[in-house]
Amino acid sequence: MTTQQFSTIDRHDLEQRIATHSLNNQDRHRGFALVNVLGEGAFEMARIPGSINIPHGNEDVFERRFAKDKEIIVYCASPDCHASDNVAAALVTRGFRRVYDYAGGLSDWQQGGYAIASWPSIDEAPTLPNASVRGEAGRVQLLIDALNSGHLA
Repeated sequence: MTTQQFSTIDRHDLEQRIATHSLNNQDRHRGFALVNVLGEGAFEMARIPGSINIPHGNEDVFERRFAKDKEIIVYCASPDCHASDNVAAALVTRGFRRVYDYAGGLSDWQQGGYAIASWPSIDEAPTLPNASVRGEAGRVQLLIDALNSGHLA
């Protein structure tokens, strides 16, 4: 018996899907879903525009929200963050057939020069001790540092 595996995609593949396919996080069957699997605080700080948040550990939400044959792309903070590949593996185990992990995550997206959505103003973003944030790049780096240090889950 062989185990079905999820696929990975890179920044170029994700950009092409967004440009040529129908991003649809609402419909159970149509289009594809783009899902940030980090915690809510991390999602609010920085995310790929158009994505929704279903934090890792909540895979049952995918089952209630999406059909098993819907294309689902999951991502997290960076290649060093393994939340998205853990969620992708869990979804395949649950019977989802079109699961993709954008392994580069938020840091790769931002390094490619693409837009990052975040809190409306830096004054509304959660703060960490000794944190200094300057613009979107600083906010993304703060998020990655916080995830790597265990301050955000």
